[in-house]
Amino acid sequence: MIKTKKETKKLIGDLTLVLSALTGWQEESKKNPGGKIYRTWKGYKFEVTNELEDQKLIQSFPGYKSMLVTPNGLEKAQAIIDDLGL
Repeated sequence: MIKTKKETKKLIGDLTLVLSALTGWQEESKKNPGGKIYRTWKGYKFEVTNELEDQKLIQSFPGYKSMLVTPNGLEKAQAIIDDLGL
């Protein structure tokens, strides 16, 4: 089960996204009253979260200890979970 660097990088990104979705919480949006956002704690490798942010799957803000999982991020996380049979 030896993976190439590219495969390993993708797997780490996928698993980070899944963990972010599984450990997050939903709360009221301050910018959009009545709207909901999905927030999770930061704490993953910057290289991984930067890549996820480039893909518009998460949104991070300087100075905050948490980040947002975007609707596309939640959808992709669920697809990964389903693919893994969890």
